[in-house]
Amino acid sequence: MRGSQNYHVEQRKNLALQKRTRFCHKYQTRITTDKTDQIQPAIWENIIVWKDARNGNGDIYMYDINTGKESPVVTDTAEQSNPVIEGNYVVWEDRRNGNLDIYMYDLSTGKEKPIVTNTSPPEKPCYIGWKDCMG
Repeated sequence: MRGSQNYHVEQRKNLALQKRTRFCHKYQTRITTDKTDQIQPAIWENIIVWKDARNGNGDIYMYDINTGKESPVVTDTAEQSNPVIEGNYVVWEDRRNGNLDIYMYDLSTGKEKPIVTNTSPPEKPCYIGWKDCMG
């Protein structure tokens, strides 16, 4: 389970969103009905991201809790995995170039860009961090 202050996501065969209330009651909402696996969920405020196998490989999808809308972040014939979200940024591991790269999607602009691209497999894990100086 991963969560925020008021919500958490349960990873089963399909993802389910549970809302926590002041009195600890839980209300569960299924956020995807696809029959394939949805795994590796991450949540930030009202956005949930996860790895989704509905297209035959790992892609990244998101769900907006406020609007109830599900949409793809990235779909590619190569594998995408391990999504993380913070603020307006979704970051994930991507193998579209044959190696393990790091890509980012900006929710505010709708644009995707590579952050780290490797011409050979990495010897050690790669980490990315940033500081938001806008407030």
